[in-house]
Amino acid sequence: MADDLRQGQCFAITRLTTVKHLCRDSEAASKFAREIAKRTLEKMEARRCPTNLRLARWTACKRLAVEAVEGIGQFVKRRTKAKESYLRRLLLLARDAQNAYEHHRWGVVRIIDCWDLLVLETAMECVLHPWASADLGFQLARQYAEQYDPRFGMGLVPDSAPMMEEIANFWGEYYLGRGWRTGIR
Repeated sequence: MADDLRQGQCFAITRLTTVKHLCRDSEAASKFAREIAKRTLEKMEARRCPTNLRLARWTACKRLAVEAVEGIGQFVKRRTKAKESYLRRLLLLARDAQNAYEHHRWGVVRIIDCWDLLVLETAMECVLHPWASADLGFQLARQYAEQYDPRFGMGLVPDSAPMMEEIANFWGEYYLGRGWRTGIR
C-alpha cells in the first residue's frame, strides 16, 4: 500500500483495520504505541512551530511530548505502579492541554490545535488500557497516518506513504524480524 500511495493512489482509512487485529495482543500494541510516540516526537523536533500555535505553546507541547515518550518507554520496559501513575498524570496533562470544546448543531466538538499531542495522548491510552488495545491501536495508526489532500479528501493519501511505511516496518520487524520490504532492517 505504501508503494501505491507513493504512486498517487489513495485508500479509505478502513484499510488500517489490519492494525486492529495486530493490536489485539496488548504487549504488541504497547510496543507499537511506543514506536509511534517516538516517531511523533522526532517529527515534532524536526519542524518549526506550526502557524496555528504560538511559540510558547509549541514549546510546551514539545516538552510534554518528550515526557510522554519517556514515560511510555519506561512503562513498557517495566510496568510498576509508580510508572503507571506518572504516565496517567502525563495523560491528564495532555488531555488538559487541549480541553477546549465547541458546541455545534450536531454535537460538542473537541478543539485540537496540536495533532501530534493527540497522537501521543492516544499512545499513552493504548499503553495504559490493555483491554482496549485493539481499538486504540487502530485509532493511533489512523491519527498517525491519515492526511488531508484537496484532491482526495481525508484518508490515506500520497502524503501518508512515509507513515504507512513506518507502520508496516514496525509490524514486519515485530512479527517477521525484518522490515516491510525484504532485507530492510
